[in-house]
Amino acid sequence: MRLLAPTLMCIALAQPCLAAENPEAQAQSFARIFKAFCMEHIDDLDALKGQLESVTPLAERSAEIFLNGMPGSVWAVPDAEGTYVLALPTNENLCVIFGRRAGAEKTDALFVELVSSPPPPFLVRKLGENFEETPKNGTAHNIGYEWYTEDSSRKVTFTLSTTPFEEAEIQALGSISISGE
Repeated sequence: MRLLAPTLMCIALAQPCLAAENPEAQAQSFARIFKAFCMEHIDDLDALKGQLESVTPLAERSAEIFLNGMPGSVWAVPDAEGTYVLALPTNENLCVIFGRRAGAEKTDALFVELVSSPPPPFLVRKLGENFEETPKNGTAHNIGYEWYTEDSSRKVTFTLSTTPFEEAEIQALGSISISGE
């Protein structure tokens, strides 16, 4: 059972699952993909889904790993540094990017850089940061930020979880969600 999720991830991504050769470049790819798919489309995920209509999503069995029990669609996002995964749960204002391999420290720094300067009229606040021991992925570093305005209940929440553990199933998981009006 311990090998089931990594094996399915390798099958879903249709690539060899080897140790990272260039963790910094993989972190840069993760950040670029996170920005291009999630940050630039969070206001209209339906438009993003429309743009992806011609791309075959992962099979339902492979997609289940990335949707955490929610209905939705999942796509492989190939890149020179590896293949990443985009998950868009149905009826949720949620966009998630998974990276099997990405240098944890560089991914953390690029994430903070991306979310710490919101466009007007948004303000930013750090929601928290912690380290958590996980049974499969070693020590995970979790970070959360929020974009908000003082005169609205609308909030954009950004989360990132990374691990430097070379045998981790996923080394980087970034998400964006919108709440309020």
